[in-house]
Amino acid sequence: MSITKSSTKIILQIVIPNFQRKESKEFEPTEKIKNVLLWLCKKFNILDINKYGLYCSRRNGFWLDPEENILSYELWNSPRIEFKKKRTLQIKVDYKGEVSTIPVDENLPIKNVLPTILRKFHLDETLNYEINPKCFILDKEWSFIQQEYHFDFNETIFYLQHSSYQDQFNKKKIQPIFGRSLYDATNRSNDNNYLEIPSIITTIINFIEKDALKVPKIYQQPGIPNNIAQLKNIFNRFEKVNLKTLKKYPHDITNLLKIYLCELSEPIISLPIYQSLCEIMKLTNTSQKMNQLKQKLQELDQLKFKVASVLFQHLFNVALQHEKNQMNIEDLARSMGLFFVKIKQRSFKTSHNIELWSLLIQEYKYFFFEKQNIVSTIQAKVLHDFEPTGKDDLRVVKDEIIEIIEKGDEAWWTAKNEKGETGLVPYNYVQIITEEQTQKKGKFSSQLDEMRKTFLERCSTRKNLQTKYLIQQEKYDSIQLKLQQESSKINNMKQIIKKKYGENIFDEF
Repeated sequence: MSITKSSTKIILQIVIPNFQRKESKEFEPTEKIKNVLLWLCKKFNILDINKYGLYCSRRNGFWLDPEENILSYELWNSPRIEFKKKRTLQIKVDYKGEVSTIPVDENLPIKNVLPTILRKFHLDETLNYEINPKCFILDKEWSFIQQEYHFDFNETIFYLQHSSYQDQFNKKKIQPIFGRSLYDATNRSNDNNYLEIPSIITTIINFIEKDALKVPKIYQQPGIPNNIAQLKNIFNRFEKVNLKTLKKYPHDITNLLKIYLCELSEPIISLPIYQSLCEIMKLTNTSQKMNQLKQKLQELDQLKFKVASVLFQHLFNVALQHEKNQMNIEDLARSMGLFFVKIKQRSFKTSHNIELWSLLIQEYKYFFFEKQNIVSTIQAKVLHDFEPTGKDDLRVVKDEIIEIIEKGDEAWWTAKNEKGETGLVPYNYVQIITEEQTQKKGKFSSQLDEMRKTFLERCSTRKNLQTKYLIQQEKYDSIQLKLQQESSKINNMKQIIKKKYGENIFDEF
């Protein structure tokens, strides 16, 4: 409603939401609000005027008193005034175990309906009370039907408590976890264990793996913004959250995880480490690439390494259900890799980036869970065959790779062959290859890794061929059935024609 002053009258412009239109008319400044309501009810053929009113959104929202005149409200700043039905909302309120159903005005902010609730329980309206559902804190400036909330009023119970309870809650000094570092969330989760993974990550992962692994496009489809904002508010205010009782869509929860990772003040993988990982991905030697990636990931601090290990393991578990959720490893790499490091999205979509995240998901056990032993070694290539002349000598053959343990004497070095045998060899019979730290896998050799990758690729190829074969087989069966049906129709037609025109009718053909 906007108000325009003329010389003697005021022009009112009123919004009618139900009819999606505006109405304007001139009134005397001393005209009562009820006369404006009578004019509007008559215009729209409304019989019961008591069910309707004029609602002003200014000052947290209020209804205009029908007995007051237009001038008394001093509405000169063109606030929005709506002509609409007064709706009452039935909410369940619990006060010290006593539950009552109380009608409240759904349009008014919560602080304006609290007096009505307090009168129902015969409480002093001058004292400060709070009303909140379980595991959630309401904003007093909002109404119960604010879009952000989406309450099921048939099931939700609101708990009325004195402000002293709220003061006790505030003394915990619980800080929001979004937009902060992993360590801030960790400190809040468990003060005694600095390396405890933030509860928001474990809660979301546990929910997805227990109840939503088979949901299609679980990490690709967007969620509902209002639901995500509500979940964010809950996690910011409470240490423990039961996602199952909140009845949110799985896509809301996975998008909440993305937002949390995106808003971290420090990414899980820093930009320098990420750039080094991308450079390592350009290596052609698979064994060397795997070893260097593992070594570079070891540079992450303990908490970030632990969080990364849990997340990549979770993504691998999601990929195992790709037939149901339609999310293979490459899809997950495209959807989630961006949230491990803060980079621009357009610079992310390169082949090495996708290959990097896919490899970290596929081989998460090797990168994050297999122990790595770093041993200082000197490797050498044998130039000539050498037959032992004494009991301390080591037999070696040409082109064999051995490990030099000690350069003790100028002429004789202590070496170890691939069988683990040690002994002395002439120094001029060998040539040093490298003298640096080499990494050794504890459980799987590089050759076994290559075989495993080849095996997985062939399994995938075989599966695709089987799918294509089944599709072609279905088409063949369908065509065969149609052919049989047509043959049957032709035979029936032949019989009919023979009966009508004689058995020899087809001799001419």
